[in-house]
Amino acid sequence: MQERLSTKRKETAKGDFSQVQPKAEGIIKEKRKPHYSSMNDDELIAEGKAYCAEKGIKTPRGLFSSYQGLYDALRRRGILYQVMPRQNIYWCKLSDPRLLEETNKVVAAHSITSRSQLAQQHGALYRELSERDLLKNVLDSEKRAWGTDDELVAKAEQFCSERGIRTFGELHDADDGMLQALARRGLKKRIFAGSRKIRRWCKMGDDEIVRHAREFCEQRSIRNTKQLKNADKGLLAQIDRRGLLAKVLADYHPHRRWRKVKDEELFAIVQKFCDEHGITTPIGLLNSDYSLYQTARKRGLMSRLFPERAHDATTLIDAIEKFGE
Repeated sequence: MQERLSTKRKETAKGDFSQVQPKAEGIIKEKRKPHYSSMNDDELIAEGKAYCAEKGIKTPRGLFSSYQGLYDALRRRGILYQVMPRQNIYWCKLSDPRLLEETNKVVAAHSITSRSQLAQQHGALYRELSERDLLKNVLDSEKRAWGTDDELVAKAEQFCSERGIRTFGELHDADDGMLQALARRGLKKRIFAGSRKIRRWCKMGDDEIVRHAREFCEQRSIRNTKQLKNADKGLLAQIDRRGLLAKVLADYHPHRRWRKVKDEELFAIVQKFCDEHGITTPIGLLNSDYSLYQTARKRGLMSRLFPERAHDATTLIDAIEKFGE
C-alpha cells in the first residue's frame, strides 16, 4: 500500500494527474487539473483550442480577457497563433470597397453593434476607416439619423432605460455615437436630469455635496470608493479633494497604514468587519475588501478568522495520511 501511494505521489510531482484520486468521505470533490508547465506544446495547443471553442473566443484579445493564464502560457512558448491563426490583413493596402467589405465581415463575426465597440475591439481598423472618412458607411448609417432634438432625447432616454444606464460614463461605453450627438446639440443636460441636476461643485458647500453624494450612494447601494468610481468618477474626485469620503461612504477607512497596527488589533478590526457584512469565507472578505484580506493573509490571521476552513484543510491532510496507512 505504501509503495502504491509513493508511486502516485511521484507521478503527481511530475505533473501526471491522469489518475483519479479516491474520495475520502466526500472531502476531495474533483481531480486536480494539470499545470500548463507539465504539458508539451501539442497538449497545450489542444487545450487552448478546446477552451476557445467552448467559450466562443476568436481573437487573442478575447482569450487574454477570458483566461490570461492560458494566454500567457501560449504566448511564452510562441504557439499562440497555432491556436488561433493570425489575421494578416493590412487595412492601409485595401481599396475603399474592399475595406468596407472586410469591415462588415468583422462586425458580423464579432456581433459589433456600435462604432464605439468597433474602436475598442479593432482600433487599427477603426482608425483606418476614420482617416478615409468611411465611418459614415459602417454599421448601417441610416439608423444613426437622430431626427429632431426631441426625437434624439427620446431615443436616448429609451436606450438608457432599456439597458439600465444612469451615467454618461455608462452611455459612453454602450454607445459613444449617441453621446457625441447629444453633446453636439447641447442636449446632455436633458439626460439623467433626475440624478445629475446639480453638477457645479464650486457653487456647492461641503454639507450640500455630502447630502447629494449620500443620496447618490444610497440609491445605488454604494459602500466603498471602488463602487463609487465605477458609478461616477467626477463625484468621487470632488469629495476626495475636499476630504469628505469618511462622511459619505460607510466602508471608507480614513487610513490604511496596517504596518503600525498590531496583530491583535488588526484581528479585531477584520473580525468586526466580517461580522458587520456577514462574511463567513475568505473569498467573501477578498471580494469586500481586498486590502484588508491581503493584510490579514500576510499576518497569518486567516486560520483564526475562519477556523472552520482551517479545520477542513486539516481534515483533508489527515484523510490522505490515513489513506496511506
